[in-house]
Formats: sequence, C-alpha cells, structure tokens
Amino acid sequence: MRRDHAPTFTINHRRDILRAALAATSAAALAPLLTACRQRTDESPPVTLYTSVDAGVLTPLLASITQRAALRALLVTDTEATKTTGLVQRVLAERAAPAADLWWSSEILGTLTLARAGLLEPLTSPEVTLVYGNLPPGLRDTKNRWFPIALRPRVLVFNTAVATAAPRTLAQLAAEPVSDNPKPIAIANPAFGTTKGHLAALWAMQGRDATSAWLDSIRWRMVDSNSAVVRAVAQGECDLGLTDEDDVYAGQAQGWPVDRHFIPFSLDPATPNNAPVLMIPGTVALIANGPLSRAAASNIPSPRAQAAAALPARLMETILTSGTELALATSPWRSRPVLATPGDAAAQPDPRLMALAVAAVDWDRAHDVAAEAITAADPILRRA
Repeated sequence: MRRDHAPTFTINHRRDILRAALAATSAAALAPLLTACRQRTDESPPVTLYTSVDAGVLTPLLASITQRAALRALLVTDTEATKTTGLVQRVLAERAAPAADLWWSSEILGTLTLARAGLLEPLTSPEVTLVYGNLPPGLRDTKNRWFPIALRPRVLVFNTAVATAAPRTLAQLAAEPVSDNPKPIAIANPAFGTTKGHLAALWAMQGRDATSAWLDSIRWRMVDSNSAVVRAVAQGECDLGLTDEDDVYAGQAQGWPVDRHFIPFSLDPATPNNAPVLMIPGTVALIANGPLSRAAASNIPSPRAQAAAALPARLMETILTSGTELALATSPWRSRPVLATPGDAAAQPDPRLMALAVAAVDWDRAHDVAAEAITAADPILRRA
C-alpha cells in the first residue's frame, strides 16, 4: 500500500470568469485537513460527484477533502448557463441507473426536485444528523435526504463609476433611476440557478401579485448567467443588476468597476436597509442507486464492491464535518456558513456577511410555485 494524494477529476466545463486567486486561498484554508488523512489504495473505485459548484472553487477544496476521506473522486460539472438545471435533468434521465454517487449543488430547488422524484438516499450518520438536526425547518430535510452547505447571498451589483447612490431595497430598485439616462437592470435567465430560486422565493413569500407588479415596474435586460450580469454592469450596458455576491467578487478580481449592496428580501417600500437578506443554500446529497451502490447490490458482490459502497457516504460526511464551510467562506467565493464556525479568529468569514439577518424562506413552497413564477416572469424580463 502507498499514499496517493492525487484525486481524479473530470471537469466538463469551467465558468467564463476565472478566479485566479481561488486555488491558493482555498488550499490555505484547508491546510488543517491534511493532518488527518488515511491510507488508501489505487484500486478503490472513485466516487462520482455531480456538482454545480464552480470548478475553480471546488477543485482545490475537493482535493483536500478526498485526501482526508482516503478516497478518490470523479468530478462532473455543467456549463455556467445551465448549471444545476442541466445536472438535474441528467440525474432524472439516468434514474434507472444513475451515473453518479453524490450530488453537490450550489442551490436548493434542483435538489428538492431530485428528492421528490425519489432519487436521493437518506444519509444515516449520527454525527451529521445530530449537528444539523437543530436547523430551522427551511434549512433541513426531516428525512435526511439532503443537507445544507454554504449560504450564497443575492445582491445588487452596481457600476461604481455611475451608480454612486445605488438603491438599497427592491422597492427602490423599481422607483429610483441612478443616472440621467437610465439603463435596463440586468438579471440572469430565471430558468436556471439562483435567479430561479430568487424569483420563486419572492413568489412564495412575498406573494404572486406583489412580485408580478414589482417585476412589471422595471425595465430589465435578461442575460445568460449571473457572471454575465456583472459583466453587463461593468461594461456600462446596465447600471445595476441582480446577481450572486461571489460573481461580484470575481468581477472585482478582474479589475472591473463594480460593487454590491445586500438587498433585503422584501418588496415593501417601508423595508429598512438592514432587513433580512435572501441567502440561497447549497446542498449535498447521496444519489440513490448510484454506480457504487449498484455494484454492491449485484447477485455476487465482491468484497471490494461491498467496501466501495460505503465511500459516497464517507465523502458526504467528510464534506459536512471537516471545515468545508469555513474554507468556502474564507475563499473568494465568500459564502456564509450554515453552521457556526469555531476556530482561529484570523480565519473567519466576512464579518459584514455574518452580521446580516438571513431571510426565512419555505423552500418547499418556493419549489411548488417555481414553474408558475418563471412562466409569469419570462415575458416581462424579455420585454424590450
């Protein structure tokens, strides 16, 4: 037996905004994980992982996680434009014989789709279920089919050369132009990703009529992705846009003139600037009947196959219990941990983000109304 520190990755696509600083930052944040690695053999089959987390974020992170868990991983991603939606459709199409063992999504609605389709397997881990069992109902699955990881805030991105007095609330976004020649407000295609989650959450929690009226009061420019929202604002095509905070940081890393405001999750004009903010949780889950599970369930499973069947759960447990959230929070991705983050005070998440109140969202209800919300929003967002 020998140590093999190199996990195997297959990366199908990378997003168009490169995060050059991610590898060094994430690796440094995960250095403590390297002290607890165990021996494994080259013969162990890899755990196939479908993920919509940015490859630039996840690659250094997963390298340390797989070393700690003493296994290998095969990483499969999708394009920036389709992200989770494309992978959800892949799992649904593969339902008879899934090609992946583990699911790691950067948002939650796709995970709920898979859970409702019976394609996720509960994780039976006393350690994980004890830690996560006290989370609010909107952030946990009572059947332990998925667990939340890394809250991603939705923000208003603005061009610092133009929008010096950018709006602070969604109501102000509809009421106050930021220049003498107002431009459309950029938004990503709501059929995908966190924009879909944002509109579905508004539809579910703020109401159909209020959300529809708010959408209709704004001149929008729909683009392919959240990173394209930031680019449109940076290039002066739009003064403002709704996007994810990590995309703003990625734009700043490119030297673009952009910044962001945390926008309260309310359409009420009287909403104070410090009201709760929408933060969309990522999720981790076991895919039911994955390739390693199927091999162990064959008529005459080998000892190797039986041992390999436990690897996906081991990898999931390691992701959830080994400081992954802190590593994400202290990387340029800057997500907010779901759980508290004990440890070195010098290696803590952004205090501004941690000080924000997180808006309570019934994500099951948001999932129920998502199709209706997107169908209603699409013609408004496409309107010239």
